[in-house]
Amino acid sequence: GEIEAVLLDQPEIAQAAVTTWEIEPGRVELVAYYAPKAGQPALSRADIAQTMKQRLPDYMVPSYLEELPAIPMTVSNKVDLRQLPKPTSVRLSADRAMVAPGNDDERFLA
Repeated sequence: GEIEAVLLDQPEIAQAAVTTWEIEPGRVELVAYYAPKAGQPALSRADIAQTMKQRLPDYMVPSYLEELPAIPMTVSNKVDLRQLPKPTSVRLSADRAMVAPGNDDERFLA
């Protein structure tokens, strides 16, 4: 809900949905889907990602941002998660610095 709220705070975005997707067996990542408002200027994925990185903790920033013409809805007006497509965009970079192991225990775990 918090991730969707950040997306919907953007004036160019009409609908948003966030779910998890198993990219490969055992690797599940967050995917954010959004639908732009009609008549608004185009919004770049980089601008959306930057806003999300500023307003959300790292673990809540989705790995993928997917633009759709409209978010699929059920008859009860909820997001139809089964109808959301597989992510096709390039994975957003994590921009996290790798910290080298600092002692023997950390080297063993790494």
